[in-house]
Amino acid sequence: AEELQEWLEDVFMEVDYEKALDAADLEEDPRFEQDEADAGSALDEFTYGEMDLAFFLAILRHLDPPPTASFLDIGSGRGQLCLAAARVRPWSACRGVELMPEVLHIGRGALEIADPSLLKTDAAALELLLGDMYAEETQALYTASDVVFVYATCLSSEDGKTLKRLSDALAASLRPGSRVVIVNKELDTSLPFTLTDTLIGPNPDSVNADARAFVYTFEGQ
Repeated sequence: AEELQEWLEDVFMEVDYEKALDAADLEEDPRFEQDEADAGSALDEFTYGEMDLAFFLAILRHLDPPPTASFLDIGSGRGQLCLAAARVRPWSACRGVELMPEVLHIGRGALEIADPSLLKTDAAALELLLGDMYAEETQALYTASDVVFVYATCLSSEDGKTLKRLSDALAASLRPGSRVVIVNKELDTSLPFTLTDTLIGPNPDSVNADARAFVYTFEGQ
């Protein structure tokens, strides 16, 4: 994990941040295309957090998906976990979806710089997309994904732990057998999600509590 972390830091150090932010200015920002009822809850979710990289790699080893599997990181930020996933494993597709254009374009800058010969996933299959995790147009990404990852520490929920709105969005679109990993929040198991594992690891966002990764299988409607 240390070697991978150093590589990621080197890649992001080479990003042209001014160019990335200029590109972000040209985007239509999904944060401000929502109706008022949705905008308030969405604005609560703009806090940026990063997953412990060693724990993330341990989760991927635990899942051990086949090379034909596709990966999606919801709320991918600058795409660090997508790059890490592509560096350590082959995927048929490795995607991230992010609401904030500023960090998305920093990630796209990193993809342009990363040496494709060091990736185990074809660079053409690595993609960072601008979008709202709850939006109808994002549903096709869920349908196309075998492994969905969410670092959910900063996502809001009514009871403080269950992501009911995201659960609804995923249940409407996932294929049976798809797996979902939620870190520090949970899915609504009144929907056809079966909790198969709970993994515990370091939590960069708390000095007092471990991070918990809840692994679900979607059983289908």
